[in-house]
Amino acid sequence: MTQFSLMPQPYNAFLRAIITNPVRAKHVEELHTSNVSEDDPREIPEDNIQFFQSAVSKLSLSDELKDRLNEGIKERHSDPMLALLLCKLPNLKNLFLYRPDICDMICELIKHANSGKFSGLDKLQRFSIKTINVFCDVGTVRDYGGVFNMAHEVQIVQLNDETMSPSRFQ
Repeated sequence: MTQFSLMPQPYNAFLRAIITNPVRAKHVEELHTSNVSEDDPREIPEDNIQFFQSAVSKLSLSDELKDRLNEGIKERHSDPMLALLLCKLPNLKNLFLYRPDICDMICELIKHANSGKFSGLDKLQRFSIKTINVFCDVGTVRDYGGVFNMAHEVQIVQLNDETMSPSRFQ
């Protein structure tokens, strides 16, 4: 099993490596992400933006979703880049999101997968969200509803604001 942890900046290099080497992508079974936020533009060269958008055009998703992914990538948001990455990991079993602020594209991808319109997340078994602000993320957690039908294990952890230690959240 191959496991990867993504800190804010490595989306660029890691995503490009996965897109250019599908054999490598098949070995990724677990992915940990950090601070996935739609409001957090990344420093990404224009040639990478075009490369990522080209990869989106080849996905078996609706044109509307591909347009939204391309627009988010153009604006250098990490959420659509993570959604693209998830589309390219055919054997992903475990997904851990740490402090997701806004993940509209990921939620949309999960809805597509849950409805049978996208088979790229069929092997997902374990899904975990760790968050600071449960009030903000209750809406987000609700948007992740499709994952409850897909994964065998779903975990929602609220982190204490000051100590970042887990609190009980039922």
